[in-house]
Amino acid sequence: MPYLYVEKKRIGRETRSLSIDAIESVTCLFMALALLGGLLAEYLLRLWWADYLATAVILAFVAREAIESYHELHEE
Repeated sequence: MPYLYVEKKRIGRETRSLSIDAIESVTCLFMALALLGGLLAEYLLRLWWADYLATAVILAFVAREAIESYHELHEE
């Protein structure tokens, strides 16, 4: 997934078509890592709020990437 993100982002800058798809690739990776990290933190460290923190980080990343992609598409 990280390799797909980098390549799709590069191609998206050149063609203005795959930027959103690149975000999907890296978001999938982050969601899987956040789920695993949250479950491990809750189980091993008894941190019940770890899932909520991971969700906030993912949402911030997705929002930033979505705004960046929106601006890329609307530049003329």
